[in-house]
Amino acid sequence: MARHYELADSLGRDTGFATPYSSWQRGSNENRNGRMRRHLPKGTSLDGLTDGELQSLVAEINNTP
Repeated sequence: MARHYELADSLGRDTGFATPYSSWQRGSNENRNGRMRRHLPKGTSLDGLTDGELQSLVAEINNTP
């Protein structure tokens, strides 16, 4: 987002950023991170996962109501 001002100008909209360490300002992002951590605890290396396993995780997260 280094050039966010160009996007704002082209769309005629203001841009904003969450304050660092203010997770309540990024609710959907924090929710998604929590759902991923159920399957991939913090510090888990993705190197050992197959493409199929990752795609399965993505599908589960994206298709959960």
